[in-house]
Amino acid sequence: FGWRGGFAVGILAPLTNYMLTGYPLPPVLLAMTIELATYGAISGLVKQTLGGKDFIAVLIALVIGRVLFLSVIGISGSFIEHSIMAYAYAAMVPGLFVGVLQVATLPIIAKWCVEKVSNSQ
Repeated sequence: FGWRGGFAVGILAPLTNYMLTGYPLPPVLLAMTIELATYGAISGLVKQTLGGKDFIAVLIALVIGRVLFLSVIGISGSFIEHSIMAYAYAAMVPGLFVGVLQVATLPIIAKWCVEKVSNSQ
């Protein structure tokens, strides 16, 4: 579905979730929206540019998305209860395992979904 679809889903997912559940909380809503939109757009662009290197696309997208997330948090001051370094540590370290899991599984899941949609048409 390309970078445009990934970008759109990245913007709509946290906003829709916020409207339905009240989460993510307003102090991180903007940062999370930018992060997820970046994941979708960058992974699509890298995959399109590198011609199907799915695992690399997810890895690059995750790194850039997390950097943008922390940048927006730092600029907005949403971490006011702690230092930016403490916030960055708390936001990054627990997610390392999940990041590795995402790099390993998301390309496989995405390929399966695209094949499923293609076969049903």
